[in-house]
Amino acid sequence: MSISRINSFSLLFLSSLSLSSLAQTDDTPIYEQRGSAIKESQQEIIEKALVVREKVSALSKEEIDKQLIEPLPETITLPPVLSEEMSTEDIAEHARKSNLRVGYCYKCMKCDHWHINLAGGYAIAPNVIATCDHVLATKTKMSDGFLVAYDHEGNIACGVAVLARNSVMDVTIIKIAGADFTPIPLNSEVKQGSTSYCFSYPLRQEGYFSTGIINRFYWDDSYRGEDKDSIDALCHLRLNYSNDWAPGSSGSPLFDAAGNVTGHVSTISGMSSGKNQPAILVLHEGIPARCVQQLAATLQNPSEIKRLAGMGSPETKTPDKQETQAE
Repeated sequence: MSISRINSFSLLFLSSLSLSSLAQTDDTPIYEQRGSAIKESQQEIIEKALVVREKVSALSKEEIDKQLIEPLPETITLPPVLSEEMSTEDIAEHARKSNLRVGYCYKCMKCDHWHINLAGGYAIAPNVIATCDHVLATKTKMSDGFLVAYDHEGNIACGVAVLARNSVMDVTIIKIAGADFTPIPLNSEVKQGSTSYCFSYPLRQEGYFSTGIINRFYWDDSYRGEDKDSIDALCHLRLNYSNDWAPGSSGSPLFDAAGNVTGHVSTISGMSSGKNQPAILVLHEGIPARCVQQLAATLQNPSEIKRLAGMGSPETKTPDKQETQAE
């Protein structure tokens, strides 16, 4: 075969390939990391969110702050646990579709433009989502703001009620309106060493999926010997995971092999040998699904929900534990 015929054949073969597939399957997204593209996407979300805000009468940041002190509980029903294990590729797709971007659309104190600051979250019942308490109780100063949640397809909902929260547990349960997100089952029957999967947006890295394991279960260092069967003790129960996450991941669900949520991202702690020493061990701390299950079950008891909302923040960490919230 002549060189010209080989080249012609090669060109014909290459031209027959679908440019859209590139190096991945047709259903695998390719994410944009250009700053301009991310900014353009965020602007589209802001514009859509402002429309949804008016349609559903979303809570303002000021109203959310009030409801964080006095939530408005409603009974919810959690979906049953999934039992059939999936392939890693199917888990990645499931996690991508289940992960929600959750945070505030807001105006800062310095300009009249709308901004957006997003972490993670997940649906636990129809029109109800869960995320970290520190995502809602943010210290960001706002002249105006409201809570948004959106999925991988750009469907947007806004927060319309705080159903329950506990700052020590780092869990908030919120009622939303404007979009229907599929609730994900919670699985508290997991073991040390179980495989774990995380899909999130750490440090503005779009659509990052990682595998890991559950490293351990433990009581945090603010636990003071409460009855271990009580919700007060559960506020201090934590899991360490070996998955990758960073600021931007807070509230993102962590999945088992069947696609159930075993916990959600909370913090990152750099452990050192002493004060002012560099970190030699990085711990990824998650909130167990059991905590969310128990808080959801307590929605039937408004007085207990109010008591839990009034509990203080966890104690300040020691200097040799440099903790960062993964917001």
